Amino acid sequence: AILMEINACNIVDTTSVVDTIPKIDSAIFYPNPVYGSQVLIVKTKDQIDSLDDVEVFDLMGRIQNTSITQTDKNQINLSFYGKRAGIYFVRLKAGGKNIKGKIAYVP
Repeated sequence: AILMEINACNIVDTTSVVDTIPKIDSAIFYPNPVYGSQVLIVKTKDQIDSLDDVEVFDLMGRIQNTSITQTDKNQINLSFYGKRAGIYFVRLKAGGKNIKGKIAYVP
């Protein structure tokens, strides 16, 4: 005799799920790669009224301390000086919106 077991599965249509995390329409990270003492400039199309949080991660997911300066309502500068060569991920939270970027740094 052959025994068969049938499990009921719920199938959820994910096409109607809306991304609930708002993002800033466009951001430019330059220069990329960043060399030596150059400053990374993050320029956004949208105005940044309040900079809530800035996080820089290395490839291992470790948070890196960086110098951050908001120079204009749509521009932020980050210094990677003194960091090891490599790829870094930048995540900015501003006014309830997110900006993400991938940066190469060469000392």
